[in-house]
Amino acid sequence: LQHPTTVLYGRSLPTDFFTKKPDDLQQLSLLIVAGTSLTVQPAASIASDTSEDTMRAVFDRTQVGKNMGIDYSSDHDFFIEGDCDVSFLELARACGWEEDLLTYKHLMSPKSQALFD
Repeated sequence: LQHPTTVLYGRSLPTDFFTKKPDDLQQLSLLIVAGTSLTVQPAASIASDTSEDTMRAVFDRTQVGKNMGIDYSSDHDFFIEGDCDVSFLELARACGWEEDLLTYKHLMSPKSQALFD
């Protein structure tokens, strides 16, 4: 999990990212890509390094990742258009997780908190 406001220009990911990535990706059944242009490496490589069986759900305002092999016409890649905070809140509500999510409201940005009002 990469913090959503982190930009890694000129910085490296923790060593664990590189050592655990191959095994983690082999076990991965769903990759959620949220609010990123998929241009900053090496984090962006996760989307292209998944196995053929891994489903990829992209939550963003625009369809990103086509240059990395994401194919929105396939059965494995999905695009959920819109603001990530709004989309994930809708997902949480649809899954019946809103009450659980509310326990973390104090950790959210003011903009995210306002979505619950």
